[in-house]
Amino acid sequence: MRRTSFALFLMLFLAACSPQRPQMPAALAAMPQAERDELLQGRSLYHIRGCAACHGIAGHGNGDRASRLVPPPMDFRLTNAYLQGSSQEAMAATIRTGLTNVKSAMPKNPFLSLEERMAISRYIIHMRENYK
Repeated sequence: MRRTSFALFLMLFLAACSPQRPQMPAALAAMPQAERDELLQGRSLYHIRGCAACHGIAGHGNGDRASRLVPPPMDFRLTNAYLQGSSQEAMAATIRTGLTNVKSAMPKNPFLSLEERMAISRYIIHMRENYK
């Protein structure tokens, strides 16, 4: 409960400090609480952990660092380009192991818990489906 409350507080604080982040759709209010909490935690972690710096605020592969990376970061809308699968579980595994074995700038994140990786993956799926 504390972790969820802190994640929600942090997400709201960061959203207030950075108006350029995409707004959550109105459907967020209709989601079950557990799903909404996971999505908000994922959104917060996506920005705090620097995912947006490469993948962009809406996951289109156009973050501030994207132009300096070879190969360029993934555009999450392109599900056929996922090297290790586009399911929530596959993305969580990729977040943990990174893609350094294929000469990508995607780093390993072994310090993130499974819950955190699943939350980020859930948020990526949300962006893929809603920020076209």
